[in-house]
Amino acid sequence: MNNLSCNYRCNQALCKLSEGDTTALTVIYDCMARQMFALALSILKNYADAEDAMQETFLKVIQSINTYRKNGNARAWLLSITRNTAIDILRKKNGSVCIEDVSVISTPANDFAEKFAVDEALMSLQGEDREIVVLKIVSGLKFREISELVGLPLTTVQKRYQRALKKLKTQLKD
Repeated sequence: MNNLSCNYRCNQALCKLSEGDTTALTVIYDCMARQMFALALSILKNYADAEDAMQETFLKVIQSINTYRKNGNARAWLLSITRNTAIDILRKKNGSVCIEDVSVISTPANDFAEKFAVDEALMSLQGEDREIVVLKIVSGLKFREISELVGLPLTTVQKRYQRALKKLKTQLKD
């Protein structure tokens, strides 16, 4: 399902959820679970913690549904809750968290050696740069959406993404 269709369906589902229709959560899960889990896992680096983050995220979605603006950006809203939930879990485990500690998840590479090389290269990126790459590649967000989500200017997000890709390309060539 493409991102536009997913965003539209999630928006409709969030509107239904705000009216008390909890079956709308199924639509949200079907559209967004993979992206939300990938983001949580990129921050937490642990499958069990990422699963916990997913559960907490869906609870927070239900609890804070009145704050969702109808016809807003459903994907960005859901990913923002996911990100904040994952960071909260990381803080609880570690006492505090720096964005530099936030790393990225596995990639779709089929070959273990390739996957390991990609993971190693991604781990070499600074925390916010890793997060930008994950949000762009895994979640398919636009730079404007990433900018809003991480709280950085649009041009900064674009430059960091380009710089991160160059660094990844260089490291993967070696």
